[in-house]
Amino acid sequence: MPARPDAAALRRWGIEPEWSTVVDVPDRNGRVQQWHVLDHGPADPIATLVCVHGNPTWSYLWVDVLARLGQRYRVIAPDQLGMGFSARTGLRRYADRVDDLGRLIDALNIRTPIITVGQDWGGAVSLGWATAASARTASGAPTDPRLVGVVLCNTGIAVPAGRRAPWLIRLAATGPITDFVGHRTRLFVDGTIALSGRKLDATSREALRAPYRRAGVRRAIAEFVADVPFTPAHPSAASIAAVAEAARGIEVPTLITWGSADPVFNDDFAHDLAGRIPHADLHRFGRAGHLSPIERGVADVAGAIELWLADRVEPGLQQAGAPAVAEAAVSATAVHPLAAPSVAGYRPTWAALVERAHDSSLAYADGHTGATVSFAQLHDRVMGIARGLVERGMQPGDRVAVLVPPSVDLLATVYGVWRAGGVTVVADRGLGL
Repeated sequence: MPARPDAAALRRWGIEPEWSTVVDVPDRNGRVQQWHVLDHGPADPIATLVCVHGNPTWSYLWVDVLARLGQRYRVIAPDQLGMGFSARTGLRRYADRVDDLGRLIDALNIRTPIITVGQDWGGAVSLGWATAASARTASGAPTDPRLVGVVLCNTGIAVPAGRRAPWLIRLAATGPITDFVGHRTRLFVDGTIALSGRKLDATSREALRAPYRRAGVRRAIAEFVADVPFTPAHPSAASIAAVAEAARGIEVPTLITWGSADPVFNDDFAHDLAGRIPHADLHRFGRAGHLSPIERGVADVAGAIELWLADRVEPGLQQAGAPAVAEAAVSATAVHPLAAPSVAGYRPTWAALVERAHDSSLAYADGHTGATVSFAQLHDRVMGIARGLVERGMQPGDRVAVLVPPSVDLLATVYGVWRAGGVTVVADRGLGL
């Protein structure tokens, strides 16, 4: 493992030296592995954020989250094994990394509620732990009730319908190119930094390169790339597919924060995640890219997380003895007082969709992307949007400005506004200023 940076370097990167620590954790084979972890928070935090970086970054990716939220929350940002300033190990597949994260969380003896935060591969790994924690026991309780929130940023757990895996990843994962760009040279590191262009300052570029200056410490970068499954026969394909399906069972508040100028994980991946977790809140940064958590001129990911926690997570934590998430009761007649007016012969606009709430036949096909949505999936999206609007205080008759490109999302949004009792006002750019 590379030598840990000195206090001067850490401070230059915005990291207080006391945040940097090493934790010894036995892996599933009983071997003790040294994890480098940034750990910052008050003596009595209201909850703990576990922030997981992707490839080829390290815990520095979450420096703004540590600085901004560490006054009220405990923020833990580990370097994944083989990455950053953690121990260099043998090959670790996706399932190994999910298991590694769970063992680290257990070793840190976290007693507060937990919010997972992940970007790139860290999003997939943290989602693996979150879905396991969300699984129900025989009594119907979640396996790990500490989980109270999930944050996903520029990541993916499945290739969206009608899409291929990102071309940059497919290129990097091509035969001998993988070892050349990820291990023997610094091309993958420098290329990832270059994707953000001028959105990253010089200090961030220096910090991101710091753990990966020698070929001997970069092997895991190539192994991460090689672990991306392009076929069902890949060793990690089944594990990732299982988590992708299990994500539909996540019930805790979820935030999807996205840099939309990301050539690796574009908006299609955000929409795929939103389709799997319909109640998720989506915060889009139109000019931010792949490394949006530290692209400070065009995104404030830490600020978005802070506001979302105050709005969607903290109210549940403050209710003593109550579950972290109170499920909104949005039914065919309970969205708002006007849902079923007593007018003879009246039939709500959404009545036909409600009748087909369990119909798996095709409702919408996107001729541009090839994506398809069934009536059941459309109904779930509509209800998720309606539920979110009601929870945020929308009242019957409120007008809602909608600026969404023509797509199934526009259709679902219009119906969702109607379903919650609002009036849809379409902001058409063709109208001009």
